[in-house]
Amino acid sequence: MNKSVVYLFVSVLFLFTSCEYRLGENFVDLGRLQVDSVLTDVQFYGFAYHQDEKAYVAENSGAASCELFISAGFEVERMIVRLGEMEWESTGKRCDFMLDMDRIPNGSYELSCEVFARMNNGTVAGQVGAEQYVEKRSWPLKINARTGSDKNLRYRMDENGHPEIFWDVDESLRDGFDHFTIEYSYDNVVYIRRSNRFDQRSFVDETYAGAGGTYEVYIYFKDETIRPYSLGKAVLDVSDNTSNPENNPKK
Repeated sequence: MNKSVVYLFVSVLFLFTSCEYRLGENFVDLGRLQVDSVLTDVQFYGFAYHQDEKAYVAENSGAASCELFISAGFEVERMIVRLGEMEWESTGKRCDFMLDMDRIPNGSYELSCEVFARMNNGTVAGQVGAEQYVEKRSWPLKINARTGSDKNLRYRMDENGHPEIFWDVDESLRDGFDHFTIEYSYDNVVYIRRSNRFDQRSFVDETYAGAGGTYEVYIYFKDETIRPYSLGKAVLDVSDNTSNPENNPKK
């Protein structure tokens, strides 16, 4: 065989195996990347993470969103946020959605985010979409929505200028009762007191400083799927320093 032909054959074979080896190196490197996370962090907005519950907690309807923080070298193709049987999808790093408490019963759920990503490091495999990755993260989420009320509660100011709030509860709720919360709000400040006594029907706030504000009483149940609701509210006028006949309970 002509020596030049042999040299040409060997050269072509060497070039082919060399290219195949380098391409193989790229895929080996990507194989190592598969054990790493596509995500560096995931942040949810519209509801908060409660350390004591070890879960996200949502109490009110409203706009919410999920934002992804991606490791270098990855590009998001799409993401899916799921809550129970509901899901929302986005083609970017942020997914906006609406929590409608009328559609979500109270209780515990799994909140998850699934991201579909690809490498954007300029490799041949990346350019043809061969480097695709899927990662899913999930967290516990509790829906703790409450139902409000327009009912006005009776109250009076005692001789020391402390408001005493009165409320009524149906006796049939005794067995399922868990606790009351008495919540005082003024401007952006909220104080919450808790009572485990079903027979309690009034509350005297000895810390009241005469600034007005609103008291609202909620009833909670042992069964978390039963939505807590307001028994009513008492709106205090800043001028109320003594007993107000219009708000006194009938004796």
